Amino acid sequence: MDIGKLVAIVDDEPDILELVSLHLVKAGYTTKKYELAMEFFDALPQ
Repeated sequence: MDIGKLVAIVDDEPDILELVSLHLVKAGYTTKKYELAMEFFDALPQ
């Protein structure tokens, strides 16, 4: 995975997560989706 093109998406609506991810992947980005902000914060390196 090219960390330079990784985009984290945080939203509580699964449909929005999928839509945003779909367009970013088509543009050449790798995405990681989170429905909860705490999941995103827990995934950040310490």
